[in-house]
Amino acid sequence: MTLVLSAATPGFVVQAADRLLTKAINNKPRPFDPVANKTIVYRATDALVSLSYSGVAYVKSQPTDEWLAELLWGAPIARGPDGNGSVAFGVAARPNAWTIDTAIRALRRAIDGLPQSWINKGGLLITVAGWRQDRPVRPFLVDIKRAAQAPRCVIRGTSRRSTRQRNFPLTQIGAGIPWATVKGAFDRFRPSNTLLMEDAEATFVELIRGASRKHLTVGPHVLTIAIPAPGFGPAVGRFHPAKPHRVRVVSARKALTVAVAHTPWILASGQYHSPQVAVGNTELNLDGMPFVFEAPPGEGGLAALAFPIKRPNP
Repeated sequence: MTLVLSAATPGFVVQAADRLLTKAINNKPRPFDPVANKTIVYRATDALVSLSYSGVAYVKSQPTDEWLAELLWGAPIARGPDGNGSVAFGVAARPNAWTIDTAIRALRRAIDGLPQSWINKGGLLITVAGWRQDRPVRPFLVDIKRAAQAPRCVIRGTSRRSTRQRNFPLTQIGAGIPWATVKGAFDRFRPSNTLLMEDAEATFVELIRGASRKHLTVGPHVLTIAIPAPGFGPAVGRFHPAKPHRVRVVSARKALTVAVAHTPWILASGQYHSPQVAVGNTELNLDGMPFVFEAPPGEGGLAALAFPIKRPNP
C-alpha cells in the first residue's frame, strides 16, 4: 500500500507519493523494497503528466512501475547485464505515439486483463495528473481504480472541459487519510486566497509524512512532481526524504559519502530514464516541455552522478 495525493489548479498540478512498499509477514505489513519507485513522468503527444500507483507491488514477475513504464513506452525496456535493475537511460524512437486518452484506455485494458487472483492481492489504483495541450491548455486528474475483488476498472476524473468550476480538485489513492484532514491542511492559505505550487507540494509532503506515523503501509520519504501551466516554467521533480539518503562512492583516488535523491521514471518520444540515484540536478527537454529533477549538489569535487536502482527479485 502507499499514499498518493494529487491536485489540479488553474495554475499548476502537483502529485506526491511515498516510496515505501510493504508485504505481509505473519499477517502484518513489513517494509519491502525501500527504494521502490511508484511514479512515472510521461510525455504523451498532447500532454505532460505524472502517474503514480498504489496496490500490488508486482504484476506477475515484474515490479508494477516497470510494467506500467513498458506499457506506456510500447516495448520491453532493457535491463543491465546482470538482469537486475533497468538501464539508466535509453535514446530511441518510442514504439508508440499515444495521446493521453489513448494511454489511459491502454492502461484500463491492461489492468482489466490482469487475472482476478492477482488483483485480489491488493488491487491496482493509478492517478494521472497533468496538463492537456488543448486550446486552451487545461489541467486534469484521472483515477483508474481496480480494487481487490473488482472484475473491472472504474475511471473517475475532472471534466474534459475545465477544472475552473471546481478550482482546486484533489484526489487520493492508497492508504487514505480523512478528507477533513486534507482540506484542513490547506486552510492556512484561505485568508490570502493565494496558494503557490511550492505550498501545495510542501503540504502534501506534510500530509504523507503525518500519515506514515499512523499507517505502517505509508513511508515518510516522498517523491513529488510539480507541473506549472505550460509556458510558466519547467516541471520539477523533487525527493523529500525524512532523513538524508547517502551513498558511498569509491574511485581510484578517494572515497566519498554523498547525499542523493531518487528519481522517477521519465518517458518521452525519444528517451526513457529508469529510476536512478542522483547527485546534481537533471535538466531534460520532454518534446518541447522542460523538466528539472532537483537533487543534492555534489560534494568533495563530485559534480554529478546517476546510476540505476537495483530491484529485489519477485
